[in-house]
Amino acid sequence: MAGGIFSNVGNLFEEDCSNLHPLVCHLCHEQYKSPCLLDCYHIFCARCLRGRTNDCCLSCPLCGYNSMIKGNNALPPEDRLLKFLVDNNADVEETALCANCDQESNKDTGLMYYCNTCNQPLCATCRELTHKARMFSHHEIVSLAKRTKAKHRKCSLHEEPYILFSTENKSMLCIKCFRDMQVESRTHCIDIETAYAQGCEMLDQAVLVVKELQTSTGEAIHLLRAMIGEVHLNVEEEESAICSLFNSLQERLAERKKTLLKAAQSLQTEIQNLKDQVQELHRDLTKHHSIINTDKMGEILDRSLHIDNQIAAQYSTVDTMRVMFEEIWDETLQMVNNEQEIYEAQLHDLMQLKQENSYLTTIARQISPYIMSIAKVKERLEPRCGSRTMSDDVAAEVERCV
Repeated sequence: MAGGIFSNVGNLFEEDCSNLHPLVCHLCHEQYKSPCLLDCYHIFCARCLRGRTNDCCLSCPLCGYNSMIKGNNALPPEDRLLKFLVDNNADVEETALCANCDQESNKDTGLMYYCNTCNQPLCATCRELTHKARMFSHHEIVSLAKRTKAKHRKCSLHEEPYILFSTENKSMLCIKCFRDMQVESRTHCIDIETAYAQGCEMLDQAVLVVKELQTSTGEAIHLLRAMIGEVHLNVEEEESAICSLFNSLQERLAERKKTLLKAAQSLQTEIQNLKDQVQELHRDLTKHHSIINTDKMGEILDRSLHIDNQIAAQYSTVDTMRVMFEEIWDETLQMVNNEQEIYEAQLHDLMQLKQENSYLTTIARQISPYIMSIAKVKERLEPRCGSRTMSDDVAAEVERCV
């Protein structure tokens, strides 16, 4: 129950209830009428709680704690102690009509009186006019507030003063109530002064318990606030560390991106140069040039194989870094989505470059027989070129490339 009472304590500290009278409802700001006690020990008027029940559950308007209610139209139990305090509040007078002038008692009419002899309420003016005569000198006239307070000291059934208290029924008794009780129940009756002393003692003990509970609750609240402040500080430190780590990762990824873009650009430029050279060589072959530069062909094949090895090594390096990049992507997937797309595009470009280079190598191998035949024709036309023929050089170059 204590956990429910002090749950959501922040709302209780935020609401300023210091100026409210203890007998005034927090919702309607009027004196309690039929005060109802919730499970969280907050009290409200019955009329203020009507219509707030939802599925046999009533949420406290102050702390939000849910109290179980039997039935959607039912209300929490009535606080009899608070009702007794409200009924005996000396600051509240009954609304009564003067028996002589029918004037209603309010703040404007001033103090109201009650004649116990006549059993009639009187305003201040009529008290002076009607009871000033000598024949009314023995009438007992008291203030209406005092009479309202005094009437609770008499039994409402027998109009006798209370003298005993029943510990069995928890009610005050007059002498006639005591006589009407059963003999077994009379043993549970004590005099009103003893009951008052016992009640004061129990109330003092309850006050001490409440004070101890209030002290422990205050300490717990202060400790909780300190823990919340420490948590906020730790959150700020962690946030700063995460931001710095993220910024460093962003810088490293940007640097790596620039490096990969430069490497891809250089490979693309070199591939374009090779394409231009192959196109030039193809034009020479279609025109049946009689002079073929075999050294240039061998150089092209060497460069093609070298580039193919570079592409394979670059692809292997990039592929081995996939796992590390995937871990970074998992942590900051939303932030590095663009970087991942660029990375995949680079891999695609490398594969395309590798495929184009493979096509270039295949074309070079396919045209090598034609070059060799042309070289043989050239050797026949020019036998003085040396003991090692051009066809042998071309064959050796092609064999080395293969």
